[in-house]
Amino acid sequence: MIELGEAVVDRLGLSRTDPLQRFQGDVERWMSHLATDQPWLTDSENLHNRALFIEASEAVRDCIEAAETLATQFDPPEWLLRLVLHWSYYRCPIITFNYDLLIERAVRHLRLCATLGDLYGISITSRHPPGTALAFSAGRPAKDLLTLYKLHGSVNWLYNGLGAPPTDPITLSQELNSWQTSTRRPYDDSWEDDAWRHSPGYRFINSGLQPLIVPPAGTKNDFYKNRALRAQWSHASKAIGRSSGLTVMGFSFPASDSQVRDFLTSSFTADRLSIVDYNSKAVDRPKEFMRADTTIEQHFAGASALPDYVGNKCGQILRWTQLQPDAEGAHRVLINCGDEQYPLLLDTKNHDPVSAVIRLINQRWPRAADRSTFETSGKYFLGEPVMGPAYLAYLPKHTVSSSM
Repeated sequence: MIELGEAVVDRLGLSRTDPLQRFQGDVERWMSHLATDQPWLTDSENLHNRALFIEASEAVRDCIEAAETLATQFDPPEWLLRLVLHWSYYRCPIITFNYDLLIERAVRHLRLCATLGDLYGISITSRHPPGTALAFSAGRPAKDLLTLYKLHGSVNWLYNGLGAPPTDPITLSQELNSWQTSTRRPYDDSWEDDAWRHSPGYRFINSGLQPLIVPPAGTKNDFYKNRALRAQWSHASKAIGRSSGLTVMGFSFPASDSQVRDFLTSSFTADRLSIVDYNSKAVDRPKEFMRADTTIEQHFAGASALPDYVGNKCGQILRWTQLQPDAEGAHRVLINCGDEQYPLLLDTKNHDPVSAVIRLINQRWPRAADRSTFETSGKYFLGEPVMGPAYLAYLPKHTVSSSM
């Protein structure tokens, strides 16, 4: 969080005074201090802190969006797509304290849901100008989809501020279409080139709302008056209670956030906790507060901890598309799975080419074509000229070796 803190302070123009010095460079501790009325400060000073907290929340959002723009200049890493497909295949509850949208972007890249409202484990709404009611629904989500609980909020969630009533709705500020960040917050000047979206009804649709950024702190009562947020924590707690084990990725369990520690110890009923972290000593922190009979282990550490975990635990992505007919007019399908890539001839005597592709895929990988999603559209796939779009399906680890 130190790099984020420096970026936030710089964006706020506070570099000279550097308010983070008193908080060991921890931007979240600083924001927790700002968001909570301190008994040793005057009313005026507490109000000033709250105003600065709003500005800091907006700066956090802007800094994270800037970082995402850099991160999404290239295609999503294969290990992230495999991980998200693995989570979705097993309908995993994913609990995060991050504010960014990288998981959401990967889900939308894979076309696993039509709207982010299908993904979140929280009641969420969106605003539309008068007269723009949708004639059709967004469509059903995929049968296999992870549930994402963002317990500290998200850069694309908005609310009416700390003084809002408990029933204040949480508003979705943007719908993502892909991994790239060409579409940011809707209805503002960065929204593509649709002139009609620059009308006042769209540009000001979310005016007055603030980013819902909940800083980790010993007390968050002002935030958790919101019933939707409280319900999300309740659902996440029940999901942990139903689990047979828990995998923790990149979370340090800071001592300053006693609430998260209490949340885990009171919700977790299983006996095995697995740690995946760049820091090889990350396993030591949960030992400070977890039950003595909990088995805590770390098999993946170092710079490649996450890719190594995916390579060990997750299946492969199967991709295919119909190629242009060869010189003899034979129809072919190009298949890619892991490091293997090969074309296969299609039986078009008894089936049309599209049906032949589905039949061939399902014969080799049962139900893979039935679970597939559309991935790309273009003239080429893996360097080969194609006749149609490319598709992908997730192959669980136990099915990959037996089908190749």
